[in-house]
Amino acid sequence: MIPVTICLSVVYWFNISHSDHEFYSSISPSSIPTLEAIAGHWLGNVILDDDQIEIYRRGRFGTSLFVISLYLLSFASSLIIPKIDEDCSNSTETELNSAWNPIGSKRAHFCWCTICIEILLLCILEFSYTPEFEDNLLRYIFIFKALQMIVRLLLSSIIKESLLFAPLLVGMNIIKIFAAMGATDFVGFATIYFIFVSISMIERLYIDPCIKNLECLWPRWKFLLVKKLKGGRERLTRNQKYDEEIKWRKINEVIALQSEGVEPILNSLILFSMETAGSILSPFFFFFLMIFFQQTSIPLYYRIGEKELGYYTLFIFYMIPWSTAIDVFILNSQELVHGWRSYDYIAYQKYRFHSREKRWVLHTSLVDESISESHQSIDLMNFSSQYYFLISLISCGMIINVISLTILLRTVGYNFIGDPALLIIVLSMVGGKSVSGNDYMLLH
Repeated sequence: MIPVTICLSVVYWFNISHSDHEFYSSISPSSIPTLEAIAGHWLGNVILDDDQIEIYRRGRFGTSLFVISLYLLSFASSLIIPKIDEDCSNSTETELNSAWNPIGSKRAHFCWCTICIEILLLCILEFSYTPEFEDNLLRYIFIFKALQMIVRLLLSSIIKESLLFAPLLVGMNIIKIFAAMGATDFVGFATIYFIFVSISMIERLYIDPCIKNLECLWPRWKFLLVKKLKGGRERLTRNQKYDEEIKWRKINEVIALQSEGVEPILNSLILFSMETAGSILSPFFFFFLMIFFQQTSIPLYYRIGEKELGYYTLFIFYMIPWSTAIDVFILNSQELVHGWRSYDYIAYQKYRFHSREKRWVLHTSLVDESISESHQSIDLMNFSSQYYFLISLISCGMIINVISLTILLRTVGYNFIGDPALLIIVLSMVGGKSVSGNDYMLLH
């Protein structure tokens, strides 16, 4: 959160803090740091009155957030999908196959999936402003929770790596809390929040393990169903029977490994980490909406005033320790119901992280091959501080991008592509983010 906070502080100084400063007003009627003296398009034939300056200022604020979010996505993709040093023996082969770039392709695929989820979250957020959503809030909350489960299953089949889709679901959790502001009043918001907590308890104790068991057993059922449909119509050769037996044996081995190994514990801790990260990051973004109340105008779309938003923020902040207590209860209940020794696994992961070979744990090429490939990278992260740093960085970039798109869509009369100050905004935002991000990585 430190790099994001530093960069947002730069945005505040650049766009907000000098707008009414006496020193800059004495130099020019328009503020220099906020670029108010520059017209918002290249033609520049519009009189810069107060209303037009306010439109350009709001549009450039949204553009600044948009640039930050794109840079965060690019920076985080290089961290979560790092380039592992290759052996010198493979250097000649790498030079010959320079066109083959699996790391770049994987990063591009991850960025594309992230942008698609951001568009989905933008649609959900825009729909939550409508009276239809307010009138049928409880119904749409359950629909959103079901949609979240479906998206998780789709991402697991599209991205095929738990570490990559975990931050995307954290972003969905934060938008879910944003959408709860669509309630009629604060009491309704608190009620919806407690409903979220109740659904999460049931999901983590019963629904998610049931879905994982069905997903684990599906290959066996599929094999038996295909064999049943074929019947005795096809006579198999000896080699075909042997291949069929090998396939059947592999399916059973994978099912036994997924059901009896550490993967059930991994799945429960992945869900726990996503819920925890979302609950901790939510007060940060509510505080962000308080600071940039007029620029974002998101609380106004929910008919929430600036003072009332403070109560929403305090409520979300005070719920963090209670959410932690509920998480402890759920983890202990999972051990009683399913026999998962989560505490022993977390203690072992803590030991692995402290005894790691590389400073950034993803630079290690050795993984636990007894775990399925989709969970190997997240198991390598050991649910450490580096893991929570990564998912927080990516989910923050997602939410910032959704907020920026909301601002740009509702700022009539401004087009950031045709803004002469776009290059200045990009250089200042990327420069500030690069310095703060690199310094934090050195400290981390």
